[in-house]
Amino acid sequence: MKNYLYSRPHAPSGKYPSRQGGKESCRGPSRSLRSGMRPGGLNGFVDPRDFLRLQSAVGNAALQRLLKTGRQSSILSFSRIHRSAPASVAASKRPRPAWASDRRQTREIQRHLRRIGTYRYQVDGKYGPYTDSALVEAFGGDLFRALDYTTTLARLRAATKLKGGKRGQRMLRYGEMFRDGVLDITIGVGHDERGGDRIKLAGIFAILGKKGFKRDDAKARKLYRQIGRPFVKTSACVYYVRENALLYTPPAGISRPIHIVVRVISNTKNLYGREAARAFIEGMARSDVTYYTGHGRYGSGTDFDRNFESFALLDRHGKLERIFKDYSLLHKFLRKEGRRYGRSAWRQFLWREKRGRIRVRLSNEGNIFINPKNYHPHEFGARLIYWALKKGSARLATGSSGSIGQEMKKPGAQRYRVVVFAGCRTRDYHGRLRGTPGLGRRNAQLFETTRTIKTLDAAQIFGAFLDSLLGQFSANAIVRAMDINQDVQRRVHGGRGLRGTFRSRGTRYDPVVR
Repeated sequence: MKNYLYSRPHAPSGKYPSRQGGKESCRGPSRSLRSGMRPGGLNGFVDPRDFLRLQSAVGNAALQRLLKTGRQSSILSFSRIHRSAPASVAASKRPRPAWASDRRQTREIQRHLRRIGTYRYQVDGKYGPYTDSALVEAFGGDLFRALDYTTTLARLRAATKLKGGKRGQRMLRYGEMFRDGVLDITIGVGHDERGGDRIKLAGIFAILGKKGFKRDDAKARKLYRQIGRPFVKTSACVYYVRENALLYTPPAGISRPIHIVVRVISNTKNLYGREAARAFIEGMARSDVTYYTGHGRYGSGTDFDRNFESFALLDRHGKLERIFKDYSLLHKFLRKEGRRYGRSAWRQFLWREKRGRIRVRLSNEGNIFINPKNYHPHEFGARLIYWALKKGSARLATGSSGSIGQEMKKPGAQRYRVVVFAGCRTRDYHGRLRGTPGLGRRNAQLFETTRTIKTLDAAQIFGAFLDSLLGQFSANAIVRAMDINQDVQRRVHGGRGLRGTFRSRGTRYDPVVR
């Protein structure tokens, strides 16, 4: 596999410190996990990893009560606790810190949150969802809920500003993504009738191997159990794992290693379309990051099967004239045939359909129908796709009653997620996605495309995105890295044709680089 233009995608502002080994990260000095730092309110020498295990086992509220009672002997026996994390993080309550009702203290906290970049709003002393999210990003999780005001303020005063891009650029909410110690990524490779999905899949596997990921169902199952997510093995999925993939140092929190599980979904043999679609929808709800590469189906949605098995053309007596497997070849034939009668290719298709002169074998089980509005009615393929979805009685997956929205409401859904659609013109999905529970501006960072992606660029784009996550770059820097890592596109359209291929749409709570 050839090297990327940027093996670690650089943000527009230039170079950032390495995150390898024990060196400083771009969010401030790393603090060793072996240093035995004391979480605020504890009187003993406690390993932070044990502190995290206790939080996962008993929950935040119970941890607060434990801290108040000062039961040292219980705290020091963390390693004996083996209960799994709660089944539903999204459904669990998010208790406010004890000082949250004091507006003077909250104002002081907000001032420091603004200084480091996790809070972008008015310093008003009101503890609301913006302040709460800013604290999660500052501390890299929910442990701040158990801290007293003095400890919280002291840590924020010592915190460094966010980095990862140019000043003013928005960051992903890495605190939410890394808070349970595991970054869960689902990547779906859409089906391609011409074999492009096999090329993409091979490239993605090569990139994962190059970056130290190994296929390991047993470790994936173990890490899923650790974060309270069920491990589901299907014919459409394979799992790759890299333990201690990065060192995460939140501005006011404790440095800790993050493991990564990548679940790759595909249907190259055109046998598991329904399984693949279901697995991808489940990933949209439960994974920290969901990434799709493949056909955008003219803005109608992602797709994990052929869509069209065959087109049989019949004469007026019902006898087979011709058969097509590729709808682009059908388009050429109908355009030529219809020209004799003054009809366009689409009108000729409808003429044949009305008279029973064409039989279409559909395969829509792998479709995830996202957008019901055809934004490309002048294209034969777009009209054909929407005709097939209607003919096959495809159910809309977006909206509160769609399959995506329903999945978001089930126990175990994330409270924040990053969703990437690296397909053809997936900006058409935007409005319908934002109107779906769990994908609104409170919960989801969306990356979309404005033009067609070349098949041979797909794996390299994913590699640039993955590097950006490992580097914890800003959304702007991630977009730039994905834009410039399109070698085929560059050869075809030149360097100017790369910029603006991807765009990002964040949440109301995004931190910013100061």
